[in-house]
Amino acid sequence: YYLLDRHNQRMGIIDTMKAIEAMTRRWPLARAKYIEDKANGTAVIEMLEKRINGIIPIEPSGGKEVRANAISPIWESGNVYLPHPLYRPWVDDFVEQVISFPNAANDDDVDAMTQLLNQMDGGSSLLERYGVQ
Repeated sequence: YYLLDRHNQRMGIIDTMKAIEAMTRRWPLARAKYIEDKANGTAVIEMLEKRINGIIPIEPSGGKEVRANAISPIWESGNVYLPHPLYRPWVDDFVEQVISFPNAANDDDVDAMTQLLNQMDGGSSLLERYGVQ
């Protein structure tokens, strides 16, 4: 799995939609855009699904720590690749958040990454291993 880009910022619904549209333009070959179907995410999905192909609503299962535990073997086996920080300076902050989880001040990157990897690597089957339905 190649984690090539990220947008990390507290945003309202309009800025969130603009960020999704910008990321879609930046990565035109990305076929799936996973959006958490909770809070503002539900409205974002409703407003963008006719304008952007590949929007997939996801319902998070279990807590953030459970989702992180479910994908830890993917990281431990060396199957997650990040760009070099010289080319993508955000990588240092991302790695720091991953290493500090669950005690970091912020966990948005970890939360988004775990939901993505859980979806891409079999979705609910990973979580079911941990007894989460």
